[in-house]
Amino acid sequence: VNPLPPTSITVTPQSISLHQGTALQLKATGKYSDGSTIDLTNSVTWTSLDTSVATVSAQGFLQTVGSGSTTITAADGVNGTVSVEVVSATPALTRTGVFVDTGGNG
Repeated sequence: VNPLPPTSITVTPQSISLHQGTALQLKATGKYSDGSTIDLTNSVTWTSLDTSVATVSAQGFLQTVGSGSTTITAADGVNGTVSVEVVSATPALTRTGVFVDTGGNG
């Protein structure tokens, strides 16, 4: 454990697109002025900008809730963020037209 605060935090994966109702473990890595990196996943403060789209636990476990976009932040003096896009679990089906073959040539 580095006693100094990190100079930056990287959240991985860096870009997320998931279906509604799925989950994913996030990881926060702190980079320090001496060049070292440390896994901060369990020590940062995780927050979701829009909890109606996705929530995140204190351990970085992301759970999708509804469709839309949000930003997840990992904070420990500095912030690391990741954009999350959630799409509907099943696409909506619509009928756009019906073709009827009459068997004739007109």
